[in-house]
Amino acid sequence: MKWDYLPVENIEQVEIIKGASSVLYGSSALNGVFNIRTRYPVDVPQSRVSVYSGLYLDPARKETVWWDKRPFFVGVDFSHRRKIKNLDLVVGGNLFRDEGYREDEYMDRARLNFSLRQRSTAVRGMSYGIKMNGMLVDKSDFLLWRDSKPGALRQNPQSVSALTGNRFNLDPFIEYRGRAGNRHSLKSRYFHIENDFADAPDKNNRSDQLYAEYRYQRKFADRIEASLGTAATRTNSVAELYGDHSSMNLALFGQADAAIISGLNGSLGVRFERYVLDGVVEYSTPVFRTGLNYQLADNTYLLASSTFCALNP
Repeated sequence: MKWDYLPVENIEQVEIIKGASSVLYGSSALNGVFNIRTRYPVDVPQSRVSVYSGLYLDPARKETVWWDKRPFFVGVDFSHRRKIKNLDLVVGGNLFRDEGYREDEYMDRARLNFSLRQRSTAVRGMSYGIKMNGMLVDKSDFLLWRDSKPGALRQNPQSVSALTGNRFNLDPFIEYRGRAGNRHSLKSRYFHIENDFADAPDKNNRSDQLYAEYRYQRKFADRIEASLGTAATRTNSVAELYGDHSSMNLALFGQADAAIISGLNGSLGVRFERYVLDGVVEYSTPVFRTGLNYQLADNTYLLASSTFCALNP
């Protein structure tokens, strides 16, 4: 996970969905999901700028200090959000420099993001738009210490791998909310990653990914909410080190959540996937998910969930 790629300057809140969620979100969500919600505009336009800086202090073990002057980090964040009639606009960015507290480790990055959402006047309940996040980075990583004593924060200069890279995603979307409590949503993404190692071109790599998901949700009598959908992911990667590869993933899924009794909610879902990796096709067995959520007291919940697969004959 590239945490420095997240647009923290425009995050409204972070939600943690505990328990198995692989039916709705795929096989990587066996233990839960982080749902990061970005900001939308409010009635009054808002702008914010944040500047910060700091120094790395000497470690307690003085023999590990390798610098003549203390390394520092400095950064600036900005964000602006506003409504223009039926158009929601959000723009944000970040500049950051970190000299690193370990020898020959540094990072310079620039990140820019925006979000546009148009609320339709022709079709009530429909909205559509596009989101973008992009980052340029110039950095090196700390690979392996020299030893555990005076060289704990130093590495062999021959192991230093400096790189310049870029990554960006474009996310078009459209959503319709009907009066009967139903919701149609179509989300898509183009995600690009590229890393160039000037001194080690055999490590250069590039990846392009296309993703699309359609989901239909409906509430029944305010007690049951059902979700049905399909998702597709296409990935192509080019790398000198581990070769070129392509993959395709198709999925069908469905889940129902219900209020069983006061304070007790349950869920039941199933997901089926088809994989293609470099021309080799694999089918997954159906994955089932069950869960219970009981509220013991204010802000106190008891959770239970399980995920299991049907066995092949």
